[in-house]
Amino acid sequence: MKKILTVLIVMMMVLGGNALAQTSPGYSDFKIVSTIYEPYPAEPGKYMDLYVKVENLGTRAATDSTFELLPKYPFSLDSDVDAIKNYGRIEPAQPVLLKYKIRVDKNAVSGNSSIDLRYRTGKEGMWFTISFDIYVKPRDTILSIEKVESSPDEIVAGSKANVEFTLKNLANTQVRDITLKLDMSGSTTPFAPVDSTTEKRIEKLEPDKEETVLFHIISEASAEPKVYKIPITLTYSDEAGTTYTKNDIVGLLISSDPEIQIYLEESDTFMGGTKGSTIVSVSNIGATQAKFVSIVLAQSKNYEIIGPDRTYIGNLDSDDFDTAEFKLYIDESLNNTKIPITVTVTYKDAYNNEHVKDFELDLPIYSKEHLIRLGEISANGGSNTLYYAIVLIFVLYIVYRIFRRKKRS
Repeated sequence: MKKILTVLIVMMMVLGGNALAQTSPGYSDFKIVSTIYEPYPAEPGKYMDLYVKVENLGTRAATDSTFELLPKYPFSLDSDVDAIKNYGRIEPAQPVLLKYKIRVDKNAVSGNSSIDLRYRTGKEGMWFTISFDIYVKPRDTILSIEKVESSPDEIVAGSKANVEFTLKNLANTQVRDITLKLDMSGSTTPFAPVDSTTEKRIEKLEPDKEETVLFHIISEASAEPKVYKIPITLTYSDEAGTTYTKNDIVGLLISSDPEIQIYLEESDTFMGGTKGSTIVSVSNIGATQAKFVSIVLAQSKNYEIIGPDRTYIGNLDSDDFDTAEFKLYIDESLNNTKIPITVTVTYKDAYNNEHVKDFELDLPIYSKEHLIRLGEISANGGSNTLYYAIVLIFVLYIVYRIFRRKKRS
């Protein structure tokens, strides 16, 4: 752009032209040969560089020539910019290039706006004024959706949520009649408005300002956990009455976390100083699958873990369960009590977010006297279970001998 501007300025100096040319009356023989300003068109709220080429058309030199720019709305000069340019001597046919940095008001409307330049020769000479036009046009009106936030971030199926849009006016002029609409009419869209409509309106939005638009929605209880694409339509108008329409898509996330429960499903009868097995059951009572499930049994001063302290389960579907077995040696000092065992379950949800949950289960430890009363062991310390097993083996042996004798006879 700067190279193009340089070429145009050189052409002004060399070729001249008759654009906006006017010859002043009387003894002053100056005219404006041409004007160039950058950017073109001038933008509201921005600066522009104005180049004015003036040429002495007289047959004699002009002395003590003064030029003064007289800006008027929507144009102005900053306090550090001098509107007056003085030239001691300008020869016949000599061009003079005047340069000004001009501010364009942010509320300037589209179209031509005039600006005045006056000049005189001699310190007491008469002033002559020439007007010319500057074309002003706001850059393309842009209303941006800067941010979309849902609360909560992950919407649980069957629950309510808020979706907030932040709109920002990136144009230099006001935008009006703003409408934002969510299209929830699709058969695969599991959302509906609640306590509001799917369309929101904003009367106007000033340049570089933001405004938030809030929608209240509810998701269907049967919605599958995944990202749903919701079409949105944004319409608005600029100051000239031109209407703009933007179509876009916003993604809303529905989640339904697995719900894990832990139970002590089965356990050997433990006394202090004994070893045995305990079986832990893990169930998924949530609506979605739990992936990569693993179970870890925490170490404790109350017992020693014999063998692995962790079990990998894999995937647990909704309404499914699996078990993990751990072998323990119980501390000898424990007697007729309950000891806590801590089980940590790690799994991932449908979006591969990792969850870690700790569960505490009570493992009963019995005294010898208690087990005798329950009939689990005999009074001499032997296990009733072992006694019954020996008796069963003896009975089976007797039956077998009788069956063989009959067969031989």
